[in-house]
Amino acid sequence: RAVRFACELDFTIDGATLRAIDSAKERFAILSVERIQQELNKILLSPKPSRGIELLRETGLIAYILPELLPSIDLEFDPHEHKDIYQHILQVLDNTPAKLELRWCALLHDIAKPLTRKKIGGEYHFLGHENVGAKMAKQILGRLRYPNDFIAYVNQLVYLHQRIPNDD
Repeated sequence: RAVRFACELDFTIDGATLRAIDSAKERFAILSVERIQQELNKILLSPKPSRGIELLRETGLIAYILPELLPSIDLEFDPHEHKDIYQHILQVLDNTPAKLELRWCALLHDIAKPLTRKKIGGEYHFLGHENVGAKMAKQILGRLRYPNDFIAYVNQLVYLHQRIPNDD
């Protein structure tokens, strides 16, 4: 809740509270998935959701909520070859309209890039990351017990995020 409150009310979490979160994070597993989903929804719909994701990372709670994001956080990158995937995800998240399905798509759209990253001809490519990412989105949202229609919609958005709209 502290992370969500910090996002919604734009305040800094006190150092003692951060230490308390760190020392009790193993107990996080006793929380119901529905409760975690509710808090995540509020974080994602806050004015700057990247702040919440960053606080979850800083506190180590991300490993319990969205461990699939960890590879993008830890991914080494060469700024001359491609952008920092984690920072890109956060930037897209903050620039996406505050509709829950769209914010989840923003958070998950490049989730599979670390898994599909290959160097071809001296350059990194992420071939098929939208296919793998859509499957991962389905698993993640299923684990968090979102409704099937919500999962299907976000899954489709992640799968199609590389496509350029046709104005015909």
